[in-house]
Amino acid sequence: MTKAQGKKKLHSLYTKIIGSFIILILAAVLLGLLLMRVVGEYTSYSTKDEDDIRFSAWDQAITAKDYQDIMDTDVYGKKGYIEVLDSALNVVYNSKGKAEGSYSEKFVNLLPSIQSGAYYEVEIEQIGEHYRVVATLYEEDSTENDFGFIPIGTFIFDDNGMILYSDLDFLEKGELLSYKEMDLLFQEGDGGSNISKYVSTSEGETYYVVIHDRSSEDHVYEEHYKRLLYLGISAYVIALVLLIFLVAMSIKNSIKIPLDVLREGMENFATGQKERLPLVEGPTELRDMIETFNNMSDTIAKGELENKKEKEQKQKMLADISHDLKTPITVILGYSKAIDDGVTGEEKTKAYLKAIYKKADLLNELINQFAQYSQLEHPDFSLDLKEGNYTEFVREYFAQEYEALDLSGFELDVDIPEDEIKLKFDGGQMQRVFGNIVGNATKHNPSGSVIHVKLEKKESEVTLYIGDDGEGISEELKDHIFEPFVIGDDARRSGKGTGLGLSIAKRIVLEHGGDLTLLDNEKGCWFAVTLPCDLPNN
Repeated sequence: MTKAQGKKKLHSLYTKIIGSFIILILAAVLLGLLLMRVVGEYTSYSTKDEDDIRFSAWDQAITAKDYQDIMDTDVYGKKGYIEVLDSALNVVYNSKGKAEGSYSEKFVNLLPSIQSGAYYEVEIEQIGEHYRVVATLYEEDSTENDFGFIPIGTFIFDDNGMILYSDLDFLEKGELLSYKEMDLLFQEGDGGSNISKYVSTSEGETYYVVIHDRSSEDHVYEEHYKRLLYLGISAYVIALVLLIFLVAMSIKNSIKIPLDVLREGMENFATGQKERLPLVEGPTELRDMIETFNNMSDTIAKGELENKKEKEQKQKMLADISHDLKTPITVILGYSKAIDDGVTGEEKTKAYLKAIYKKADLLNELINQFAQYSQLEHPDFSLDLKEGNYTEFVREYFAQEYEALDLSGFELDVDIPEDEIKLKFDGGQMQRVFGNIVGNATKHNPSGSVIHVKLEKKESEVTLYIGDDGEGISEELKDHIFEPFVIGDDARRSGKGTGLGLSIAKRIVLEHGGDLTLLDNEKGCWFAVTLPCDLPNN
């Protein structure tokens, strides 16, 4: 994962869905509140704008005496009708039919004006056996931004219709109201209709339009509000569907992108392309799947590489075994044939027999070491671990080897402390490790070389250093020295090595939980045998 990818926000699929759901609910609520406010304000402003247009058309119709253009059934209902009064309050037009009759001045003055949005608020008070009515006239206050209503005046009358109090110009105390005028205040006159007036001045003369709205549920404001409400609900549903679609697309894209990457990676993997997949943004579950796929791909690629390397090593091993077996066998066969044919003298026969013995001994050593190597590679192989004094064990081994090394012309320099070091180890196998390392030194160094041995304990591990002051190992062999059948060309030609000794030693030390390493030394060849002090039972 790169640093840029590591800074990306991670979220689970569950968090993504819950978060989107919460956002959707909040957005739906806010959108609904916004639409309600817009509809409310638009209704208020739009109806006033439409009233201005309607009233202007009425003024034009009155001026042109085309009174029939005033009536609009869509506004006042199919059962509603209008009457046009002249300045003398005589009916000059009736949308229902014949124009006849007249209105009293008091009745016309009592009519609420549609232009000012006037209406009456009526309260009835019972005093003993009689009633008293308080009527307050309200009109719109156009100076307010929200178009509120303010009281214009109040008057009080008794159950006989006598005015007991009035602060309106067109009503005086002591006047009597007719039943028609009292019904007007309760908006129950004329068979249950709502009655209002519109005042127009045309060519210096005042006209009144008396509006009889017999279907209040079809009132202009109510109808207009309904239309806008339906429009708002439709807009809300469309916006909500669009919002749901956008949220769904957001969730889909967050899932689809990593799924596409994973699908493409699987398809490429099936065709042999084992490239790592990019860690794109998305739910953590899908990112984890991509990481798991990458780990799986890396493991398989590593396994294939190791299998290829192991196969190459086996092929090389077989070639080396064939070569190492073929050389002594060829010598043995050649010398044996010469002796059998009787073509050699006594001295050559002795020399040939000695050569045959050496090659047979080398062949025996090679077979023995190959058998040991195969034993170590077997799955059932296990160490015979026993607790003992490792210091004493090392001292005794090299004390036994001293005479043999001395006879071979090698000096032995030993630095072993007196302190006891308790370890669990397989004595027989560790002797083989020491023998293979020392044998490697004696085979590849001239007589007179010094073999050094030093034992050190460091905290939880103990290290035995075995080295020499000889010619050392060539650079090309250092990286492969512990691989089976790896020996130098000089050693191979001289027949002094099998290439299995150090490989066997390495495997034995690894089985003990330690390690065998080649040290980087300026002169000679040094090995470090490291074992843990707290090795558990195998």
